[in-house]
Amino acid sequence: MKNINLILIICVLFFSCKKDKNISFPQELYFNKLNVKSQFKLYTKGSEITNQAIINKFKTDPYFFTIEKQKFANEKITFLSQDTALFGDSYRYSVLKNKNLFLFYAPTFSFGSSDFIPDILKYTSKNIPVSPLNQYDHLPKMVQVAHGSFRELDFSALSYLLVTRYSRKSGIIYNEVNDNITAELGALDTLAVVEYTINFRAR
Repeated sequence: MKNINLILIICVLFFSCKKDKNISFPQELYFNKLNVKSQFKLYTKGSEITNQAIINKFKTDPYFFTIEKQKFANEKITFLSQDTALFGDSYRYSVLKNKNLFLFYAPTFSFGSSDFIPDILKYTSKNIPVSPLNQYDHLPKMVQVAHGSFRELDFSALSYLLVTRYSRKSGIIYNEVNDNITAELGALDTLAVVEYTINFRAR
């Protein structure tokens, strides 16, 4: 049985790679559907909270954790090549592909953005030297994450609320939760998330 499973995996990888090799560019993908990947999750330093009474306190305002599909209704992603993609009509991202994992690196840095919380994210960029800006000389770029192929992608999305001793941040990040999130959070931090996937496909 193990040998059969291994053969099936190899076949899937072979045909998916072959399919990508037959792609011609530019390749346009359009919004198709929005799915909830996981329900409300709550994390603190060292553990995930499962006590429903505590969870309900963070769910009092559903605005923080809802993504409306209308937000993406007219969105389009254009692969100009295997390593470059255009989001909409103007935002050019560099693309790093590893099997069915796609990482999209933004043309701008994360400084001043709600996305500048790399400790909670699974995929981040290296810090890149920049001209001194508000005492920063190295900054990461924003990274968006998707799984699939050049013809169809499921983008990962987090609708989140991060509460620390000094601040509250909320928003949508097109990435995934760090596998070691409970270790990365501060002693008084609380992170609430709902995970989504956003499907784009070629017409």
